[in-house]
Amino acid sequence: FGVLLILVCVQARYLAPGCKVLDLGCGTGLLLELLALQPEDYIGIDPSEKMLEELQSKFPEHETKKKAFGAEDLEDVDVAVSIFGPISYVDPDLVFQLVSSGVNYFLMFYKEDYRPVTYDTCQVHPYPFQRYNLPSQDFGSFSVVTNLRTPDGSLAFPRQSLRRAERAKTDPSGVKFKPSGGLSAELESYPSDRAVLLKGHGNAKGSSLGETIVTMLNAYMGSGILVLPYAWKQAGWLFVLPFLAVAMMMSFTLWLTGTLFRLVDARANEMNVPMVSRDWGMLGQMAFGRCGQLLFSGCALVDLYGGLLSGVIVASNQLQFLFPSLSAAVLSVGCFGVLLILVCVQARHFSSLAVVGLGSMLIILSCLLITGGELVALGEAAEDQVMVNWAGLPPAAGVAIYTFMVHSEAALVYQLMEDRSQWGQAVLCSTGLAAAFFAALAMLCYSFFGDGTAQSFPMNLGRSPLNLQLLPGELNGAMSALCLISVTLKLLVNVPLLAAPILRPLEECSRPGCWMKVLFSLVTACLCLFLHDDAAFVIELVGIVPQNFMCAVLPCAALLKLHGDLGGFRSCILWLLIVSFAIYGLGATVAAVLENVSNQLGLDVA
Repeated sequence: FGVLLILVCVQARYLAPGCKVLDLGCGTGLLLELLALQPEDYIGIDPSEKMLEELQSKFPEHETKKKAFGAEDLEDVDVAVSIFGPISYVDPDLVFQLVSSGVNYFLMFYKEDYRPVTYDTCQVHPYPFQRYNLPSQDFGSFSVVTNLRTPDGSLAFPRQSLRRAERAKTDPSGVKFKPSGGLSAELESYPSDRAVLLKGHGNAKGSSLGETIVTMLNAYMGSGILVLPYAWKQAGWLFVLPFLAVAMMMSFTLWLTGTLFRLVDARANEMNVPMVSRDWGMLGQMAFGRCGQLLFSGCALVDLYGGLLSGVIVASNQLQFLFPSLSAAVLSVGCFGVLLILVCVQARHFSSLAVVGLGSMLIILSCLLITGGELVALGEAAEDQVMVNWAGLPPAAGVAIYTFMVHSEAALVYQLMEDRSQWGQAVLCSTGLAAAFFAALAMLCYSFFGDGTAQSFPMNLGRSPLNLQLLPGELNGAMSALCLISVTLKLLVNVPLLAAPILRPLEECSRPGCWMKVLFSLVTACLCLFLHDDAAFVIELVGIVPQNFMCAVLPCAALLKLHGDLGGFRSCILWLLIVSFAIYGLGATVAAVLENVSNQLGLDVA
């Protein structure tokens, strides 16, 4: 009833004769019963002939069409209205065309957990609202999507649509909305800038350049840093060159991320998409439609699950190394229980978990310096390092990509900047600092442990690189245990953040959602048990396949699609990057699989 009251009040105050209204899924004429629309100001469409016959019996002079909605129906229309759910049966690509066409709209979708009375008897079911990827306001069993908002957040029809406004520039008489003071005056000057869109999301002023650099550095400190020394063991000292090349490439594609979102900002503002909702899925939809949204979102979800799975595998390995008497069955049951608890953590606790993770990383780095000093003093530092291992370079590059992969987070960081023209500086500074720190840390580990570098370098701390036995002294035993516990915490506190976007669409397809969390935890625990010896291999594949596409192939393809005047040379460079990374993705996947198989069989493929 709140929606109906808004419709009636808005029509009475703002909607003057001459405003053409398209009634999507008009049914038996409920909108006409609520709003006093003249025949010349109304057109209704509905695929049901019986419903249209009833509407015509009540409103014989109003135009109706027996058809499903199509983009051609938006011609010469100022406002598109769909009340009480019919719009949920329209293909998401058509809805996207509607909301980006310049026509004003007021659309009521079924909420995710609502099923209409015809759900079980009708063969055609409504699309889940999540498929539309649109900002909304909840009203009972419906989600209202509209670009008709006043600065105080209330819903209203503006005085004219964007199309009618364009016509008014040459023909002032074409504007047939009546001015009426009050909210209509505010609607004329309603700002759609980032300060309004950021309202309710922290500091509306935005992040400074320094704050953005710190935020990006924090995003870089993921689980990739734990296995990066192992990449040096795989490839040798000269891996520093491809590592720096990867850092430069990732810096470029991070800058490209900002360019892409700047290209779609104007259209996103027209659609009233909040800054925090401008993600890779939206970018893919604007570039390639529904298929692009699925591809971009799919790569992001695979990336998230790959990061979650590899993190849990490494964490379980640390615990098994710390407690070797634990059986596989006990470890898997414990993994399942911990996962089930973590996936139930609510979003308001994520920041507290991040503090725990950063504290764990500081402990790990301190212990590395202590262990290295001890090895040098005892003369037990490794001396079996190699200059280059060509077979290990492709999978090692996958680890490097994994380490620098912060593109998913970068979308939000960019949107929250105070001065987004400084995005290039923020990317250059943060990536440069991260690359210098990562290279120094990994090379230091490799110089200490050599061929004895473990898949997760904290397993080496407090131990000899020759046999991973504890170094003399009680301090080393305590330090080793502390490091293993710290890295386990560091990895596990990331699970809720990684699992939340994966579970959300799964829970929408399952009722109740708690069973999906149980199933998700069970499947993940089983995969961890099956892949417990292949943590580095999983990270390599995640870096090579989904992250390879997200950091290079998809952004370059989106830029080619969204930017129509790049010129021949720039277009060739982008196509070269797309082809190069696609070939690398295929070749590196084969190399990583072959190396893993050879390791399992005890063969030497170098």
